[in-house]
Parts: sequence; structure tokens; C-alpha cells
Amino acid sequence: MDSSKLIVEEEIELLPGYHYFQFIENRLSLRDLIDKLSHEDDPANTSSIHYGVSFYDIWKEVYADEKQLENPALIQKITRLCEPYQHIALKQLEQLELY
Repeated sequence: MDSSKLIVEEEIELLPGYHYFQFIENRLSLRDLIDKLSHEDDPANTSSIHYGVSFYDIWKEVYADEKQLENPALIQKITRLCEPYQHIALKQLEQLELY
């Protein structure tokens, strides 16, 4: 695989990880995280966040009932969805710290 293509693909996957990282550090509310991820969950931006666990299923749960934002099962779904992206973002942060 062309290394420049790999870099671009990793950059596309960084945003969901950074958003999730902000959430676990309490710098972003769950509502704001979901709103930000809804912008990343778009095949047009080529992020893979919409594969696997369906983000829009989570989004629909929240918009159907705001109380879902306090539901531990929903938070666990978001965690499972976002953790792989968090690892990509943390890897990028480590690389930046080396400079």
C-alpha cells in the first residue's frame, strides 16, 4: 500500500478518536460527542466509523429518548464503537510528542 494513502486513511480515522478522548477526559459531554460523531459517521468523509456497530442506531436511541444519555448500556455501545479510534488518536499523539 502506498504510504501516503495510509497516512490519509489514518488521518480520517483520527477525529472520532480525538472526540472520544475528549469525552473520557470530561472535556466533551456525551451529547456533544454524539453530535460530533454524527458528522464523522458519513460515508462521504470515508471514515470507517459507520461500519460494525451502527452509529445511527445509537443516534436514533438518543434522539428518541434523551434519557438514554444516562443509560450505561448506551455508554458501553459508544465505548465499543470509539475505542479503536481512540487508539489511533493516542498513537498519533505519541508520534507528535516525539517531535
